[in-house]
Amino acid sequence: MSRATARREVVFPPYRLDLDAGLLRAGGRAIALRPKTWAVLCYLAERPGMLVTKDELLDAVWSGVTVTEATLTKSIGEIRDALQDEVRRPRFVETVHRRGFRFVAALEGTGAARAGRPPDAPPPDHVVGREAELGRLHDILAAAAAGTRQITFVTGEAGIGKTTLVDAFLASLPSGTGAGETSVAKGQCIRWHSGEEPLMPVLEAIGRLVRGPHAARVVQLLRDRAPGWLVQFPWLVDPGALHELRAVVSGTTAEGMLRVFAQVVEELTSDMTLVLVLEDLHWADASTVDLVSVLAERPEPARFLLLGTYRPAEAIAHGGPFDTMRRALALKRRSVELALRLLPLSGVETYLSARFAGGPPPPALARLLHAHTEGNPLFLVTAVDFLVARGWLAHGDGGVTVRAELETIERHIPGSLQELVELQILGLDELEIAVLEAASVAGFEFGAQAVAAALGVRFETVEDACERLVRSQRFLRASDTEAWPDGVVAARYAFAHAVYQRVLYNRIPAGRRRLLHQKIGERLESGFGARAAEVAAELAAHFERGHEPARAITWLACAAESAERRFAPREAAGYLRRALALLESGGEGAQHWRRELGLRLSLGAAVIATDGFAAEEAWTSLTRAHEVAARVGRPIERFHVVYMLVNASLARADAVNGPRLCDEIARVAEQIETPETRLVATMLAANAALWAGRIADAAGLERVAAADPRVVGNLVPGENPVAWACGAEGWRRWLVGRPDGASTSARAAIACARSQPNPIDRAMALGLAAQVHVWRGDLDDAARMVDEGRTLAVERGFGLWNAVLRGAAGEIHLARGDTALARVELSAALEDLRRLGVLVHVPAMLSGIAEVSLRVGHLSEAFAAVDKGLELVRTTLSRWRAAELWRIRGEALAARGDRSDAVAESFGRALEIAGSQGARAFELRAATALARRLAARGRTADARAMLVPRYEAFSEGLDTADLQAAHVLLGALGA
Repeated sequence: MSRATARREVVFPPYRLDLDAGLLRAGGRAIALRPKTWAVLCYLAERPGMLVTKDELLDAVWSGVTVTEATLTKSIGEIRDALQDEVRRPRFVETVHRRGFRFVAALEGTGAARAGRPPDAPPPDHVVGREAELGRLHDILAAAAAGTRQITFVTGEAGIGKTTLVDAFLASLPSGTGAGETSVAKGQCIRWHSGEEPLMPVLEAIGRLVRGPHAARVVQLLRDRAPGWLVQFPWLVDPGALHELRAVVSGTTAEGMLRVFAQVVEELTSDMTLVLVLEDLHWADASTVDLVSVLAERPEPARFLLLGTYRPAEAIAHGGPFDTMRRALALKRRSVELALRLLPLSGVETYLSARFAGGPPPPALARLLHAHTEGNPLFLVTAVDFLVARGWLAHGDGGVTVRAELETIERHIPGSLQELVELQILGLDELEIAVLEAASVAGFEFGAQAVAAALGVRFETVEDACERLVRSQRFLRASDTEAWPDGVVAARYAFAHAVYQRVLYNRIPAGRRRLLHQKIGERLESGFGARAAEVAAELAAHFERGHEPARAITWLACAAESAERRFAPREAAGYLRRALALLESGGEGAQHWRRELGLRLSLGAAVIATDGFAAEEAWTSLTRAHEVAARVGRPIERFHVVYMLVNASLARADAVNGPRLCDEIARVAEQIETPETRLVATMLAANAALWAGRIADAAGLERVAAADPRVVGNLVPGENPVAWACGAEGWRRWLVGRPDGASTSARAAIACARSQPNPIDRAMALGLAAQVHVWRGDLDDAARMVDEGRTLAVERGFGLWNAVLRGAAGEIHLARGDTALARVELSAALEDLRRLGVLVHVPAMLSGIAEVSLRVGHLSEAFAAVDKGLELVRTTLSRWRAAELWRIRGEALAARGDRSDAVAESFGRALEIAGSQGARAFELRAATALARRLAARGRTADARAMLVPRYEAFSEGLDTADLQAAHVLLGALGA
C-alpha cells in the first residue's frame, strides 16, 4: 500500500516517511528532524531488516565530511526520541553494537519485518501469567485518557517481573487511546553507591520529551511556564539568553519547581495522554518523591498516568521518603498499587512451553521448578538457563526434553537466586568475571571506558566481553553508545537486573573494591575534564568508596551546587553533611578551615531553604562558619557569613544576636570600603531598628531606597536590598505619620522590583506595598497587589511572602467586614510564619487575629492572641506592634466590661509606647479608640483633648482610613 502510492512514502505504523515532502509524519502531524537525522532515518528505513554499518552510514550521509561516531550517535538518539523508541526493546531501530544499526519495523505492503531473536534465546516472558495485570493497566490508562489523572505503582519483590510488565504494557500501546495521542516519557531511579542526584529520573524523562515528537511544544511550555526546568537543559536555550534566564529563575524554590511542573503536565495533556514511567522508586530522591506527591494530590483534570515501580522491602530498608509518601497516597486513595504475585504452577508450565516451543512440559519438572523457585520469574528464568547450560534441559520436537534424572536436577540446582547467580559467575571465563565485577562498581548502567580503566585494558576488550554476555543473554543487556567529552566513544551496558549487580559487588574483596572505585573515579574525572561537574555525584560516590576524602569532598561540594541549581536544597544539604563528615575525620590548618567555611555557609543556606530560619542546624552551621571566618576568612567572606547570620537572627526576632551582628557587619563593611557593602550594612541596621520599634533609627532605609538596585543585586543572595528598602521605607513612613509618602515608597518598591530579574523581589515588593495600602484603607489597590503577589508566590514557592500576603489578605477581609475569611487567612499566615521560624511578623498576625475575635465577640480568643503577642514583644526583637496589641487589649477589656482604670491603663500603655517609638499612626489609632471610649462616658472635653493634637500632627493623607475615622469622631465631639 504505502510504497506504491502516488507520493513516495515509507509507512511503518503509526509513522510514515513522506519522501517527497521530506517529512516524518504521525497521523496528520509532522515531526521535525534535523536534515542529517532525516537522512539517516531514510537510509535505514529503505533497507529494512539489513545490518547497516556505522561506516556505511557515515559515508552515505556525511560523504566528504570528517565527523566522529558521536555525531551519528546523536542522530540515532534523535530518531529514537522522535519515534518514541526504546534501546532496550526497539520497535524501529535496533543497535548492533560495535557494528551498526538495523531498521526492524514492519513496513506496510512489504514482507519486511524486524529481525527475530536468536533461535536458542528464551522467548519474551512478559505474557506469562500477567494477562490480568496487563488488562488492569489498560483500564487505568483508559481512565487517564478520559481526563482523570492516575498514579499507579507496580510493586513486588526482586525478580518478580515489574519492569517486564511495564515494558510489555508500553509496547502494546497504540498511537491513540480515544482521547488523542499517547506519549511516553521514562526515567530510572538509580542509586549510586552513596546518595542520589535530585530529580534525575524526572530530568531523564523530560529529556526524552524535549527530543521527541512534541519537542517544540514541550520546550515552549517550559519556557513560558517553567523556566526553572528549562534551565536544566542549557542546550535548549540560546547561549546569549542563558545568563538572563538563570537570573530570572534565581529566586525559585523547590516547592515552586514542583508546582509549575504539575501545571506544565496539565497543559501538555489538554489534548494528549502522557504516561510518565519512573522505575525503582524505592531509590527515589526526596525531590522526585515530592514531585510524585504533588502530581497525585492536585485536583485539576489531566490526561496523565504516572506509572512507577518499586520493591517494598527495599523501600523500607532504604529508609528514604518514598515509602512514607506512597502510604499517605494510599490512605487518601490517590494511588493504585498493582502487586505482582509469584507465578502459580500453571505459569511455570506456560513459561516452559513457550521457552521450548512445544507442548506441555513434564508435570514433574514443572512442579520441581515451581517448588524450587516459588514462582519468582527471575529465579525461574535463571534456573532454566542454568539447566540448559548444564545440558540437562534441551529443545526437543515436542518441547522441552529432560536429559537428567529429576533427582539429579533437584540435588544440584541452587537453593536461592543468589547462589544460582554465584554458580553462573563461576561458569564464566576470567576476563568476563573481572569485567562484571568492575562493572558492578561502576554502577547499574555503565560505559565500557570506565570498566576498561578499572581493569587497565583497552575498552574494545571490555566491549568484546560485554557483547558475548549480551548475546548469551546473561547478566547484561545492551544500552547504547556514549561519547565522553574527551572524545572517546564506547558502548554502554546495563545489568539485566539489580540482583546481578548486587551479588557481583558484594563478592569483591574490600581492598580491591576500593581500588576499583578509585580508578573509575579517576577515569571519569579525566574523561569529563572541564565538564566533570555533570557527574559530580558519581565522582563523589567513587572517591568516598575509594577512601580518597579530599577528592570526595571536592565533588560533594560540586554535587551540592548542582542540586542547588536544580532547586533541591534537601539533596544539597545531604551532600554537604557528607562532605563535612569527611572533613571532620582529620586535618587542621588554614586550608582545612577555608574548606569548612564554604561548606558550613552553604549548609546553613540549604537548611534554611528546607526547614526555615527556626532550624537549629542552620543556626549551628552558620555560627560555626562565623567562628571559622574569624580565623581565616577574608573580609568579604566574613561579610557574607555575617549577612546570613543577621538575616537569620532578624527573621527569628533574636533580640540578643540581631543588634550585635548588625554592629559587626557595619564594621566589616567599613573594612571592605565599598559603597555596596556599606549600603547593605545600613539596610540591615535600619531593619533591626524598625522591627525593634526604634523608628527614628530606621531612617537609613530612605538612603538605601534611593540607591541603584543594580549596585547590590549580585552582592548578596535573596531579595535585592534596595527593593527591600523601598518597601520597608513605605512601612516606616506610614508609621511616622506620612501616609502619602508611604504610598510613594510602595509604588517605588514595586517599580524597583519589576526592574530586577529575580521574581522574589516582585513578591516581596507586592507584599510590603499591599500592607501600606491596607493601612491607608486603599482596599481595592491592596487586593490587586495581594492577588498578583500570591499568584507569583504560590507558583514559585515563596513561602515567606505568601504568608505575608495572606496576612494582608486577612486584614482586607476584616476591613470589608468578612470576619470568617479574615480568620482563615490570618490563621494560615500565622501557622506558615511559625513553621518557617520567621517570628518577626508573628505579633502582627496575632494582633489581626485578636481584632477578628474582638469583632465577633470571642473575647477569650482575643485576649489569648494579645497575650501571646505581648509575650513575644517582651522576649524578642519584634516590638514594633506593641502599641497595637495594647490598644486591642484595651478594646477587649472595655468590651468585657472591666473597670475603667484597667481599660485606661491599657490605652495609656498603647499611647506611651507609640509615642516613645515615634509611631504616630499607631498613636492616632490608640487615641481615637480612647477618645471614643471617653465620649461614651460623657467626657467629651477629655476626648477632644486626647484626639485633637494627634490628628493635627498629620499634614498629609487626610483621606486615608484612620484619619477619616478620627475626623468623623472629632466632628461628633464638636471639634
